[in-house]
Amino acid sequence: MELTTKALERLFEKHPLYSGEEKYDDQGNRPILAKYFTPDSNWTWYVLEAERQGDDWYFYGYVEGFESEYGPFLLSDLQSARGPLGLAIERDLYFRNKRLRDVDKRLESASIATPSQKAAPAMLIRRRRRRSRRRRLAPLGLRTR
Repeated sequence: MELTTKALERLFEKHPLYSGEEKYDDQGNRPILAKYFTPDSNWTWYVLEAERQGDDWYFYGYVEGFESEYGPFLLSDLQSARGPLGLAIERDLYFRNKRLRDVDKRLESASIATPSQKAAPAMLIRRRRRRSRRRRLAPLGLRTR
């Protein structure tokens, strides 16, 4: 399977390296240009920016594997890599019109929760601890605040 097509290369040229920092105030709105994955494992590469370097493409994107992280990767590395069963990395042919927020769940949770919503669970935990402490100490005749 070809990992790039002429149409995909034209799309890559419209999104050179470091272009996303200037174009998008909210990084979650950045478009994902392509998705590559290993069919026999849980590794996935999402291309956010690309730049041609000779015969190769230098990508910057979001990678999900053992950990989820942002970083650079080369098309030649994707072409030469194999999964645990020896299967080559493939391009998702049906991956269209996704934004970074759709795949990076850390962005989704960070943008939805307000500071008061983040503090609420901590306050509930403190209340529960106080109540359970009172119950433990009451039979002993001790008081807590």
